Amino acid sequence: MQLDSAASPAPLSPGLRLQIPNPFDPADGSEADEVMPTASPVADGQCVAAAPALPQPPRFAGRTMQDRRDFMRQYETYLTAINALQTQWGGAFAMPVGACIESKTKRMVTRYEFNLAPHLVGEEQWIEYFKQANAPSHVD
Repeated sequence: MQLDSAASPAPLSPGLRLQIPNPFDPADGSEADEVMPTASPVADGQCVAAAPALPQPPRFAGRTMQDRRDFMRQYETYLTAINALQTQWGGAFAMPVGACIESKTKRMVTRYEFNLAPHLVGEEQWIEYFKQANAPSHVD
């Protein structure tokens, strides 16, 4: 049953085409670019033509101490690359350590190592968890 006041559903097109219109298409059909003022902080300074590609944060999905050490090295490399992009006008934000852990691994580690739910483990606890991998041990 369909109410008279309800809009009729859009017919499904064959194939996998997008039914949502592109909001960035010009409404009047004109494709001309408009002149825009510069966003550079200095009037006669250099303009930014393109931002560098941001480095992707590492993902932790391991279980051993060696996996933790490898993740720490990858994360330190990631932070070095992010810090190189910092300027006085802006910069890139680094992904927190806790957000770089694969969800299944996060649930397992929080359950067995922290004895907590995943949402109750803070960033400092995750950092300490990975720092434990640097402590000498006879067992991996």
